[in-house]
Amino acid sequence: MAQRPKLPSGSWLVAEDLLEKGDVEFLSELRRIHDADQLGSFAPTWFNDRRAASRRLLLQYLEQPLNCFRHESLVKRLFKLADASGDDEMMARFLVGFDRSLRRVKRKRFRYDWNTRQSWSEETLRVPFMTQVPKSEKHVRFDENSKLIVPRFIRPDRIVRLQLFTTATRQYLRRRAWRYFRKIGKSDPVRYISAVSTALQLYRDSDCASGLELIDNWGLVHVLFHDSQVLTSKSHHWNLSDGRSLGELKAAPAFLDAWKAHGGESLLQLVGNSQCRPIRQWAIGLLREYHSGAISGVTINTILKWLNSDDSELSLLAVDMLERSSERALLTTSDWIELTAKCNESALARVCGLVRQRVKPGDVSLVEIIRLACLRPSPLAKLAIDWLKEKPVSAGECQLLARASFAECEPLRPELVRLAMEKIDAVEKSSLDCRLEFLDSRFEDVRAVGWEWIMKSSILRNSPTLWQRLLESPYDDVRLKLVDVLERFKLGLEIEDTGLLEKPAAICKNASSQELLVRDRLDPASVRMLWATVLVNIHRGGKQKPGVIRSIVAMLESNPNELEQLLPLLRTALRSVRVGEWRTALAGLVRLIERRPELTSRVQVLMPEIVLQ
Repeated sequence: MAQRPKLPSGSWLVAEDLLEKGDVEFLSELRRIHDADQLGSFAPTWFNDRRAASRRLLLQYLEQPLNCFRHESLVKRLFKLADASGDDEMMARFLVGFDRSLRRVKRKRFRYDWNTRQSWSEETLRVPFMTQVPKSEKHVRFDENSKLIVPRFIRPDRIVRLQLFTTATRQYLRRRAWRYFRKIGKSDPVRYISAVSTALQLYRDSDCASGLELIDNWGLVHVLFHDSQVLTSKSHHWNLSDGRSLGELKAAPAFLDAWKAHGGESLLQLVGNSQCRPIRQWAIGLLREYHSGAISGVTINTILKWLNSDDSELSLLAVDMLERSSERALLTTSDWIELTAKCNESALARVCGLVRQRVKPGDVSLVEIIRLACLRPSPLAKLAIDWLKEKPVSAGECQLLARASFAECEPLRPELVRLAMEKIDAVEKSSLDCRLEFLDSRFEDVRAVGWEWIMKSSILRNSPTLWQRLLESPYDDVRLKLVDVLERFKLGLEIEDTGLLEKPAAICKNASSQELLVRDRLDPASVRMLWATVLVNIHRGGKQKPGVIRSIVAMLESNPNELEQLLPLLRTALRSVRVGEWRTALAGLVRLIERRPELTSRVQVLMPEIVLQ
């Protein structure tokens, strides 16, 4: 019978040597040691070692999960020593560690009433079974990294909850840790504020990932919400009071008078340094209510740092501080601009209001205004648009205004684009390159406004260069509008200034000379590519495809030499499953044969599936 492999074990000689050197590897070696008697005897030695390196390693050990195999004696003796000697730093870590050791889960409990013969289910909260680190070697396995692997009868989703001590012992240790701070609060309020603040800075967002996990922190809830009517204290846990919800939870700490009298500085440190959002919200609430003087005394550098925070509550508090701060007069125009670009979006509207008061449009360059206007947040884009309205623009700056086509703020984008167009028109009436920037934008609403803008200019509207450039557009909406324009050119229609596509154009007997110039100078290959793109588009262009077919037929009537290039497009339309397209194509083909009988044989060769009689 094969022997079971021994558990990996650390070396006391190596651990003592690492501790003497103050090496952080001492913790890894210590966590591999599983001799309970040696660990228990080592506790007083380590506790009484007052060297800075040894003390640092002791605190780091207590901040790690309390789940090392056979470390019960070490942890419990360190706890008793810290409690007896009044070591606030160590007790703060025990408070946090024991709070993390218990987590309840939701379970369904099925009930049955024998009298009424009815069954139902109830949702309950309870601590899962078998969350204790086993004490026997036969129930423990370690992987190659010396991490604990539990036996197969423990579910995998409970491995992360393994902790030292039984559930009842952990519940007792949580109460004992809070009792230590409660005694301090009754005898020395100043020391209580300092000691509890040390513990509060050790909590993380992961400790309060849900509402249930928040109230499962026994000591933390006492510190933050001891007198709250929303929660009810049981012997081992906190529960919601009947008819209440966590959304009603507000700051109601134990020893509120101590926080009112001595908590200003500690609360400010918690606001800036805490890595747990509920604690930051709690501290902000107390600051607003009881320590407005402390808020007004924060330095401008700290305020700017908090404004850039990802925490919306912290950013809103920083805005309040900035509005009251006398140091804001020291901020330059560049400082305000940089602040708006980095500020949390929840506080951005109020910050932009302050910027309006402190910054004049003339002090901001056009480049900076356009950059801000193209950003996504609406308050920032609105501020930049208002500045742009008052900003004079020279002819050489038109290309800067064309960058408005990249604006990210969708609600304000059309307004910004129209304003940029007005500025361009005021200094350069016939600029083509700037206008084409808007038709090349990746945003459809910008292209729509740009199309209207171009159609208002009679010079540009009859420019062959414009239409030739538009033939290369990759956007369907531009190509479809271009198809309508080219159809009017081919049919000799007049393009009205009041709206090219919105109103029906009047039919003229002969096309104007400029229209003929446009029609004749366009690249035939590009026009054919445009028609082919529209015809094969299966998503859009249903209304424009008959117009493309009519344009192809008109082109063949006037220029039969392009039959080989254009007839395949007509054949594609004939094969369409849409009735309107193939009917138009068939009618166009018949019309072409009637008006150009000499093309019958060539059409029959190119389209053998069509029988011509």
